[in-house]
Amino acid sequence: MSRPARSDVDDWEKHVVVVRGRGQKFLCLKLTEKPLGTTEQVSALCSAIAHVCATTKGGGGPMHANVDAMDTGIRDEGLKQMLETLTTRGIQCKVLRLHRNCLTDVGAVILAEQILRQTQAVEELHLSYNEISEKGALALGLAIQSHDAYPLTRVRGSQPVPIWFRLERNFVGNARGVSDVLQAQGLWVCDAQKRDACTQTACIAAGANGVPKAHMLSFLVQRTRRGQPERSTAELQALVAELSDRLAIPKARSGQRAAGTKANPAPSTASTCSAGSVESSIVTEGAEAARDAGRAPSGAGAVRPATQVLDNGPALPVILPSQVEGDSCTWLCGICETVARRPGYTRG
Repeated sequence: MSRPARSDVDDWEKHVVVVRGRGQKFLCLKLTEKPLGTTEQVSALCSAIAHVCATTKGGGGPMHANVDAMDTGIRDEGLKQMLETLTTRGIQCKVLRLHRNCLTDVGAVILAEQILRQTQAVEELHLSYNEISEKGALALGLAIQSHDAYPLTRVRGSQPVPIWFRLERNFVGNARGVSDVLQAQGLWVCDAQKRDACTQTACIAAGANGVPKAHMLSFLVQRTRRGQPERSTAELQALVAELSDRLAIPKARSGQRAAGTKANPAPSTASTCSAGSVESSIVTEGAEAARDAGRAPSGAGAVRPATQVLDNGPALPVILPSQVEGDSCTWLCGICETVARRPGYTRG
């Protein structure tokens, strides 16, 4: 591979900026819509990073990276090269905006390895509109769950918060199954549906029971490919075993549920449930209506969320199929037994 021309490196250096503030030093890669789809383009970027780091004066503590590479066409190999360039210079990533690119499960595993390699947490990881399937989603979830830096502290002395993790609109065929398997491995996730309360710096689920490790807004909203198989629970569990070996993650005991530590205990049934965090369009009708309607059987004819129109995130656990009106249906919360009407669902 030829060395990038000096003019190419100079052009990339316009997008590689060092910013200092609050006793910290950040390498900001402002790459949005800057093409990174070829080896030559990524090599020129990495040369620019190396040059900027070499010419930056010392002081200000260790350097961190904020990478904004949305819609650049970056692929798995280019991502690996860029992250290795940062890592060899002792730079840890804080924000990775990589949505609308060409990353696959290979890139997701590379990111999982980066998460585990760092001593500090990645605060934001944006991966929506890529080509990641169940394997990549599991790899990233396992990495977050097994790292002691999560939930993370953005500012010294502040309350811990979950990582802001966006993985919707990929190709995770069995997103519900992935969510269940990760929960069984101990990963506590907040779906961040109440957007005025759940942000990059706050979480409505935080409380006496601890803090979730990840915010995963609209994870169940996924794209589909024609002929794409949906992995079964057994296949997902086999992937967990494979990835745990590759990432050197201790395996959870069989049947283990989301168990917390002192810093991150599991939520109890008394904590805020989905019915308490959904958006204002939901109309709560009370527990008496739930008892009168009864619970729906799980089987043929049950109402299921339609993948392409599920815009409000995870569904409540139990459905009342007798109360369906147009494109809305009524859901019964399995924790607090309140009934909520939610739009955007169809019969499966």
